[in-house]
Amino acid sequence: MQVLTGLLEQYGYAVLFIVLMLELLTLLGPGEFAGVLVFQEKLNWVLSMLAAGLGSCVGVSMSYWIGYRLGPAAIQKAFASRGVLLAVIVLTFLWTVFKGQGWKIELSFLYFLVIGGELYEEEIRRLFHSLHPVHAPLESHDYIHSQANRR
Repeated sequence: MQVLTGLLEQYGYAVLFIVLMLELLTLLGPGEFAGVLVFQEKLNWVLSMLAAGLGSCVGVSMSYWIGYRLGPAAIQKAFASRGVLLAVIVLTFLWTVFKGQGWKIELSFLYFLVIGGELYEEEIRRLFHSLHPVHAPLESHDYIHSQANRR
């Protein structure tokens, strides 16, 4: 985790793009930690939102493509002769198959996904700010400086 944190601090936006892309391919990553770096003014808020949005779009598109190409046959083959534990593991990593086959999502849906995600993130930021400003990692640049000047 410290290695990834160091990479985020050093290569910020590129690492943020890659981490969010991989998160949407069901690999775990500390995408939320970028908010802390924005709050600490180590990353620019606008550029981090742009990198996060682009990484999310690419990740969702790749998940859709994988699901579209593999189809339900990949799931049936994986579960055919294996136990329940393997089923849980496979479902954890192959749920992207459902994105491309189960719902037949058009890629134009990606626009609505990004807009909805950005609105959701903004509401979460406002909620954390209302609880306590220290817990609001994605504060605007002006708010951070107004609080610093107040002290």
